[in-house]
Amino acid sequence: MCVSIANYFIIPEAIITVGIVLVAILSMQKQKIADSKGDISIGSLNKAEILKLSQEEIKKLRKVVATAAGCLFLITLLIAFGAIFLCELSLVSIVTCLVLQVLLTVICGIPFMKRIKAFRHVS
Repeated sequence: MCVSIANYFIIPEAIITVGIVLVAILSMQKQKIADSKGDISIGSLNKAEILKLSQEEIKKLRKVVATAAGCLFLITLLIAFGAIFLCELSLVSIVTCLVLQVLLTVICGIPFMKRIKAFRHVS
């Protein structure tokens, strides 16, 4: 089996891609978000709840999402580099790296999800 270094970077790549897309969506005008056919969810916030937010709240939410994506990207990237430099390239080290990346993404993502949940308006 061919082991590639690129396999170690699957999680960081997914995190940064989703982060960029979410920040781009939150940078759009409210009308464009409302007219979009797809559903948008960020944590516990859905499209309708995002549209209820003021422009200032959307700006703050965009900042939280960008910070979360950046932090989680860096954490998973450091794990990938650590696994590459400390272990030999093998299936076991890739699986261990991916499990560690997912675990730390969940653990480190909890505070960000709590901050995102705080944007939810009680109706």
